[in-house]
Amino acid sequence: MKVSLNFQYPAALPEILKMLADPEYRKYRLPAGYVKDVRATEEAPGQTRVVTDVAVDTKDLPANLPPAALKLLPKHPTGEVTEVLRTNGPAQENCTISLKLAGIPVEVALMMVFKDRTETTDVDLQGTINVKIPFLGKSIENKAVSKLGSLVKLEVAAAEKYLSEHR
Repeated sequence: MKVSLNFQYPAALPEILKMLADPEYRKYRLPAGYVKDVRATEEAPGQTRVVTDVAVDTKDLPANLPPAALKLLPKHPTGEVTEVLRTNGPAQENCTISLKLAGIPVEVALMMVFKDRTETTDVDLQGTINVKIPFLGKSIENKAVSKLGSLVKLEVAAAEKYLSEHR
């Protein structure tokens, strides 16, 4: 299922790129206990990869998921979120995000394209969420996409908190 959202970070692009490259930011972005490890590496000049090992509790998943889908999930899935920040390309820097969870047939591939507005940064978020569970995949995808607006609000709130403590 295709995803398309727009939102705004509360700081200029250089500050946002620094925040996104900081492994510490994951503790602001994800619920307590979800982050197990964070590794950041500079792969090339202007390109940073941040890999966050996560552990999720299925009790935190949306309550309106089909019961049959919940039965297929491991009780405490683990996985990783990989973010690659590119700041050496064209005028619009970007960040690709992928998510893999062990035992859950889901593929998430997102790209954030940034536009600096001096005191804020506009973000165009595009990508796909695919759940490969026969008969239930589309239903789960629809529910996941319907939650993205809430997740974006949490992302902006995490950025505001991080920036207020790191300026």
